[in-house]
Amino acid sequence: EGVGTSTAPFVIKNLPFSDLRNTTVSLSRIIDEYPGCAAPQNESGREYIYKFELSEATKIKAMVFDQGDVDIDVHLLNMSIDGNNCLARAHNDFEYELEPGTYYFVLDSYVPQSGTALEGEYLFVLTEVP
Repeated sequence: EGVGTSTAPFVIKNLPFSDLRNTTVSLSRIIDEYPGCAAPQNESGREYIYKFELSEATKIKAMVFDQGDVDIDVHLLNMSIDGNNCLARAHNDFEYELEPGTYYFVLDSYVPQSGTALEGEYLFVLTEVP
């Protein structure tokens, strides 16, 4: 379900969840930075967006695995798909206590000083922390 864009995000229905993607073929490039997480990194490469709805408080662990010159970062947003709504972000993984509600995970490609986005294949894993 969905194509990973802001208007049709992938839907995370159950935990644990995993998804293998390649940002070089993503149709989305709408978020360039995440000021809500005080993150000045240039994330203007292509991204994939996932929607996650919770009916009860849940502690989650979000992980992203990439390799070689690929650099995909994972971002957790609440309310809407906007970098100002960033709650947490990481290069590899983070844990976060979520209240009931709607959240978005954005798997975004980092762009270093060279200006070439480090897009490519990643594995996104989302689990519940007991």
